[in-house]
Amino acid sequence: MGGLSGSVHFDGMIAGALMLGVASVAGAVPFDIAGPAATGIDAAVAVNIGIDVTLTSQAAGVITDLNIQLLVENQSNPLIHPEHWNVILIHGATAVALKPAAPGAANHLVQRKTWDATFDDEAVASLNPATSFLDGAYIPMQALSAFDGQDLLGDWTLNFADVFTSDQGDELLSWRIFGEFTPVPEPTAISLFGLGLLGLGVARRRKTHPG
Repeated sequence: MGGLSGSVHFDGMIAGALMLGVASVAGAVPFDIAGPAATGIDAAVAVNIGIDVTLTSQAAGVITDLNIQLLVENQSNPLIHPEHWNVILIHGATAVALKPAAPGAANHLVQRKTWDATFDDEAVASLNPATSFLDGAYIPMQALSAFDGQDLLGDWTLNFADVFTSDQGDELLSWRIFGEFTPVPEPTAISLFGLGLLGLGVARRRKTHPG
């Protein structure tokens, strides 16, 4: 009975360790993926089509939180014109509008050559004419939580559509998506971990019940 009790206890330890191993592999972790720069993001194109800039994520896993940061500049003019752009983030069949175009009242209210903006559902401020050019974190026009539960793997496209005066030299210097996701566990790693524990269990049983 003592041997049987010990075997059952060890089997429970194996099952528990396997569960912990899977959890440690599959726990939520941060991600930070940079996209390419692009010139002519306000080039003369058909309204509501725009310019696409795409990054490809090689990491696979379930998104639990996603944010996006972009840095834009105009090197040829003293002003940038983000008030002219519709900006949309696209992944698979999901498209989230980060900011709408707002030509007119917002024009050059804050005059500068660069704009460093982060779009985050948990941000405090919303974009409005008084803040449309200020660096900082903003609540997107549509919630980025629309991507929660989706796979991080694949193409992410940032679309700029200039709906006012195009071709003014606005450039995308850098952009990135970042947040947290739950990686897909590596089947090989889990299998090896489990086989190793099962091997220990067999060895213990043989030692407890020789011959």
